[in-house]
Amino acid sequence: RTPRRYIPSLAAALDPDVALFVGYVDGAPVAAARVSCLGAVGEVMGVVTDDAFRRRGIGTAMTWAAIDAARQRGCIAITLTATEMGLPVYLRMGFVYACTLRTWAAPTRFPTC
Repeated sequence: RTPRRYIPSLAAALDPDVALFVGYVDGAPVAAARVSCLGAVGEVMGVVTDDAFRRRGIGTAMTWAAIDAARQRGCIAITLTATEMGLPVYLRMGFVYACTLRTWAAPTRFPTC
């Protein structure tokens, strides 16, 4: 995943319950994050940092920006789903483990009845 893929779309940018962030270094996008608010709960998603810019605190800064935006929108709780790579970052930020998620994918071809 690269940050260029996460440059905000106009449709999402117009949604008042969504905040999109792109982090730049020397004019080039190197990180991204978004937060969606549903009532008082904000969900941080899509936190990504270009491989060449990792371990500099950029992903952490993007996550804090998303959290701040959620708070400004009235969220009192923040959730996120962590990858193995991101888990240590979120634990250092104060997030706590809540559950393990399983992802299910539909078959590419459905059986006929």
